[in-house]
Amino acid sequence: MELKSIPADTRVVGAARPRFLPGGDEAVLVLHGFTGYPGEFTYLADRLHGAGFTVSVPRLPGHGTRGDDFLQTGWRDWLRRFTDAYLDLRAEYRTVHVAGLSMGGVIALLLAAHFDIPRIALMAPAVVNRRRAIVLAPLLRLLFRRMNRGEGELPEDPDLRTIAREYGSYDWPAQADSLRKLQVRARRELPGVRSATLVYVSDADESVPPEAADLILNGIASPEREKVHLRNSPHVMVNGPEREGIADGIIDWFGRSAKS
Repeated sequence: MELKSIPADTRVVGAARPRFLPGGDEAVLVLHGFTGYPGEFTYLADRLHGAGFTVSVPRLPGHGTRGDDFLQTGWRDWLRRFTDAYLDLRAEYRTVHVAGLSMGGVIALLLAAHFDIPRIALMAPAVVNRRRAIVLAPLLRLLFRRMNRGEGELPEDPDLRTIAREYGSYDWPAQADSLRKLQVRARRELPGVRSATLVYVSDADESVPPEAADLILNGIASPEREKVHLRNSPHVMVNGPEREGIADGIIDWFGRSAKS
């Protein structure tokens, strides 16, 4: 990244700032997704912390500032950031579990294929997409840097409004191609995943089809695996109508580590 290309007034909006909640000697690394941000996990992070876990929610490069920053990042930057976050936690805590939403779930699988992670929880893991147009990303990236798709209804919160305008109002062909590359890599490395794996999918998810859970659970090597099929949760299910049950389930899932 060329720092000279970043405007001096660039800032990370409050909702996108990383969170670290110190707790017990078991830690949970929480990974956000493509164009997502740490603030999406306020409820889940607080619930995990309340259950006694140390919780870390890092921010991906290019997220939570300006769309021009996003254009300068790709899959290697994202994978490296979350790998470093895991290694930092692992150096300090006896046990580190990983929870990931969407692309964060894809990267959680890649981490589990390379590190001895006891338990992972995947929410709407984007190993496949409902939008088949992602296969055109390698071509579209040659023609467009970003494609305007309109603002739509913007949130009232000024931080979330900024994020929606900078990221949600566009399609990003080169970055979508980076997501596609992560998906291909994760699907290829599923046989190396031995972590106990919990997967949440939803019929109401507009981005990831429920079949993603079966693809993952039929492909991994872990003998301990579980699927929860929701009916009413949107893609960012950690803030949807079933978020309480999701948090309860993830806390129980990670809590089983101490009992085994």
